[in-house]
Amino acid sequence: MENTETKSNYTEIESNFDINDDKEDEDKKDKESEDKEDKKDDFTLRMQELEKVLNQNKKKLFTYDYLRHHSIHEFFINLKKESMTHKDTALNVAKKIYNEGPWKARIIRKWAKNWIENGSLPVNLQGCHHKIKSFIDDEDVIRKSLKFIHTNKGKIMLKLYKTFIEETLFSQIGVYKSISEKIARI
Repeated sequence: MENTETKSNYTEIESNFDINDDKEDEDKKDKESEDKEDKKDDFTLRMQELEKVLNQNKKKLFTYDYLRHHSIHEFFINLKKESMTHKDTALNVAKKIYNEGPWKARIIRKWAKNWIENGSLPVNLQGCHHKIKSFIDDEDVIRKSLKFIHTNKGKIMLKLYKTFIEETLFSQIGVYKSISEKIARI
């Protein structure tokens, strides 16, 4: 008798387990479908934002930024219409807009990913770094120059400031050159 009772208990447990698995599977499917809908909603929102940027006054955008936005817009449209891979779509857009190849295609995919994730393009740092270091940017030079200006009560002549720079500042940092009056004016 015990064998039949234990068998029936096992079948009940198995059936409950199967039911729970079905519920979990259904829950997973529901969550996945909700996630897909959310992603679709996010994508449509991102596309609307992108179209707003492209349709705004073009005088407010730099040409470089407009081309970046336009290229990812083309990328998304072509990706949706044609059944191509991301690489092929990006390569077509790179050739169409920039007349370039795989490197620009990789950059377009990077921009597109960033747009979907953040709703913006990566910041362009081109031309933002100093190419030449200037002693004028040094904190000590700024402090000494301000001290010189304050000791003369803000009333200094250009030639007086030029001599201060050449004789005092340059001698302290070991530079033995002269500067033009144009540079002293800055």
